[in-house]
Amino acid sequence: MRAVSAVSCSGRPWQRSGPAERARIPDFQPVLGDRKERVHQMKRLFRILLAGIGVLALLAVAGVVYVTTFVDPNDLKPRLVEAVKERTGLDLSLNGPISWTFYPRLGVTVEDAVARLPDQDRVSDPFAAFTRADVKVRLAPLITGDVSVDGVTLDGLKLNLVRDASGHGNWQTLAEEMAERTDQSTDDSRPASSGNASQSGVSHTADRPLSIDIASIEVSNGQVHYIDRQKAVDATLSQVNLGASNVSLDSPFPLQLSFDMSSVQPSLNGHLALKGSTRLNLRDQRYAMSGFDLETDLQLPTLNEQKAQHFALTGDQLTADLKIRRYQLDGATLGAELHPEQGKEQPLSLNATFGAAADLDEGTAQLHDLVVTSGDDLRLTGGLQAESLTTQPAWRGQLHLDPLNLREWLGRFGKAPASADDQSLTRVALDTQISGNQQQARFSDLSLTLDDTRLTGSAGIGLKGQQLSFDLTGNALNLDRYLPPRQQAPQQDDRTAMLEMLGTRPAMAASEGAELLPVDLLRSLALDGRLRLDALTVRGARLSGVLMKVAGSNGQHRLEQLTAGLYNGTFNASGALDVRKTPLELSFDEKIHGVQLQALLADVAQRGKLMRGTLDLDGQFRSRTNQLDTMTRNLNGQASMKVTDGALLGANISKQLCTTAAALQGRSSDRQWSDDTPFDRLSATATITDGVVHNDDLQVAIPGIELSGKGQANLVTQRFAYNLGAHFVDTADSNACRVTDALTQVRLPVQCEGDFAAPPAQWCHFDQDAFRKVLTKMAASKGQKVLGKELDRQLEGKLGEKLDDKLGKEGSKNLKDRLEGLFK
Repeated sequence: MRAVSAVSCSGRPWQRSGPAERARIPDFQPVLGDRKERVHQMKRLFRILLAGIGVLALLAVAGVVYVTTFVDPNDLKPRLVEAVKERTGLDLSLNGPISWTFYPRLGVTVEDAVARLPDQDRVSDPFAAFTRADVKVRLAPLITGDVSVDGVTLDGLKLNLVRDASGHGNWQTLAEEMAERTDQSTDDSRPASSGNASQSGVSHTADRPLSIDIASIEVSNGQVHYIDRQKAVDATLSQVNLGASNVSLDSPFPLQLSFDMSSVQPSLNGHLALKGSTRLNLRDQRYAMSGFDLETDLQLPTLNEQKAQHFALTGDQLTADLKIRRYQLDGATLGAELHPEQGKEQPLSLNATFGAAADLDEGTAQLHDLVVTSGDDLRLTGGLQAESLTTQPAWRGQLHLDPLNLREWLGRFGKAPASADDQSLTRVALDTQISGNQQQARFSDLSLTLDDTRLTGSAGIGLKGQQLSFDLTGNALNLDRYLPPRQQAPQQDDRTAMLEMLGTRPAMAASEGAELLPVDLLRSLALDGRLRLDALTVRGARLSGVLMKVAGSNGQHRLEQLTAGLYNGTFNASGALDVRKTPLELSFDEKIHGVQLQALLADVAQRGKLMRGTLDLDGQFRSRTNQLDTMTRNLNGQASMKVTDGALLGANISKQLCTTAAALQGRSSDRQWSDDTPFDRLSATATITDGVVHNDDLQVAIPGIELSGKGQANLVTQRFAYNLGAHFVDTADSNACRVTDALTQVRLPVQCEGDFAAPPAQWCHFDQDAFRKVLTKMAASKGQKVLGKELDRQLEGKLGEKLDDKLGKEGSKNLKDRLEGLFK
């Protein structure tokens, strides 16, 4: 045969090969045949596997159809009850039917189930119960060991949780029972050699990570009743509704929870709703919720009985790591709309941003980046750190309050205080370090700004109100700016002035405008305080260099020291309060030395034109009552006072007496008199018995004249009665006016009585009866006839004119008639 040329791979022409050449070419036919055979075998094996799976699926379907069709699930109730008893110890009662479904999902429904704790009687409320429970699962994932649940529904769940007086909860009994039974079951089922399975490479299903895929979870109409007999708590959660979809252990899923709450102890009612994206890591026991939103409306009777208080908490991330007991909250915002007063439509809005973390294994916690605001006015910043949470909790931190117009801020919500100065509380600021424990809180490096006053130092308070301590230093404090306005009529100023003069004003001030003492608090309060002020203004009185010390415990409290400078003089006081007794007992001692009386009366009683002089006062007062309206009625004590180098302003007693004396002697007074009555000394002592002031030794030493008197004043009824008398002394000629020796023996009587609230001009009048007796004595000593003629002449002359001026036409005529009748 002719060779056929070809082109080789190298580009050279080939010739058709002959037998020799064909012998050198490999034969590929056996190799290709083996490959075809293997492919054919794989196809046949695949068909067999498919057929086997199909048969198994048919068998499974047939089995499920058979079971669901011909097996009554209610026949399994005894076994189910027994299984629950073995695993948990609960006594389960299945009162309703059990049913299951095959298409479109494998599902089981249980109705009307009740579970009681071990040894729980049948009379008390069961530990748990539900109206209906429904579970549907997918078949295919179960073959691979996964749990793929299409839906879980639980309706009418009821839980009764009780903590006894010793602090042990009934759910702890259940947990302990389950743990004990699990341990027993594990010991009984453990193989003789636990290492063979591992050595043989066998993998147990329990060692595989659990995969859960639940399309939806729904809990509706639930109720949880919680009683804590140790802390006296009784609360109920009703209408508990929980919903979740696409529940998985591998990715976050949405969760919603809501319920109503009502509490008897403490009194609390409201509604709560929570939603967020939840992630569950069961193996590591780590749970997280991101982008969560918690809202609640609470009915707080102590704040407002009609309107609910609204709170809303949002956060970026909330993490709970149960294995290491670590918890963290990031990017939290708490908003509140409070209704502190009934009838006010506008709520009090508060907003707080913060972060928080707690490590229970370390026993620490912290609150950081705290910022509390309310509108554009309030801004409070700070943070807290706590330690030893599981043993003896203690905490520390710092707080800073930017300057705040507290009056305006409170005024928006109807809470602006009634004070004498409407510009008070317009600048309030605070900066302090804080620390404490479960019993008390302490403020150190304290700086408090109150308008023009700045206080520095430290303070402490018991968290249960059982302790109060302070050590503060300040510049000047005008306490009157913050007290309620003084509702005092102008005519009461004279009452104030007279009581001040008698030494009883401090006791009266203790009861005016005060409030009831918190007796229950004072009985358990431990008190220890010191206050130093450069200046203090209270009830108009201006004190300087104030030092006050208070202490007390077990119902006995003391004002150990109150010293101050007072109008160029000194003020010292001490006191005691005994609340162990019923009624309580209050005592107060005070000493005033070298005080300028005119300045004191001007500031305290607005009576600067009443009297001047240097005042010394020593008083001791006490009262037994716990009611302010009976404080004065139960007032007892004594006081002594002295005014030297003084003057009664606006009235000249010397002029009046000397003019009268000159008229009686047939002369006229041509001396130039001042408008005031200067005196060398004024002194008096007073005894207070059940609110009535008794004074028997009032003495006023006027140059050439002595004025004395006695009387009483009822502080409860505000009425008084005083008998005053004046007579000339042997120095009257040189210091007052010329008088005869006989006239120096005459006491000129004046009767004062009436109501403190009446005008002072109505208080006193010339005592005609007393003056008649005086003149009778004069007539007996000098001869009634001679004196009678002289009296007639004087009554028709200048003396009569004087009496007309002093007593008026009618009063003068009555006195003349009496005098004429006396001597004729």
